[in-house]
Amino acid sequence: MSTRSLLLALSIALLAAFGATATLSAGFANAADRSDILAEANDANEATIPIRAGNADLGFDHYAQKHNLTKYYVIQHAIRTAKPKTSGARVEYLVEYKHAKSKGKVDDRVTLHIVAQAATRTDDGRYKTPDNKNIGVITAYCEGRNTCPDWLRDLSG
Repeated sequence: MSTRSLLLALSIALLAAFGATATLSAGFANAADRSDILAEANDANEATIPIRAGNADLGFDHYAQKHNLTKYYVIQHAIRTAKPKTSGARVEYLVEYKHAKSKGKVDDRVTLHIVAQAATRTDDGRYKTPDNKNIGVITAYCEGRNTCPDWLRDLSG
């Protein structure tokens, strides 16, 4: 079997494993790209929560574009420090962040809300991971805002 045939067969197998009904965003060539794990964090319950490349519906591609959260650290920090709220395989993390420009006076605050799936498939069965690891972060956003502030996005460890 040629390398090209092998890659095509692998792509088809991944599409089938990840859900043929799942749509791809324009930025991703195949299912292997959107299922790539970009980063991970362990929560207080010792669950490993991946941050996957995703697509327009879930994962990094979804929340980075829609909610201005383009750096992994803030997501990882919230997962590591928040008390997880679980409902079946659904896990939510809420962390309040405060911003102070000068002299310690808080000039902005936001609550970061992260929704994750601690299972190998979504509840609706539409997505399944090809690597048998958790789906991970579905979305992340700042409550009460369309986009998170730049100062939150730019936090670093």
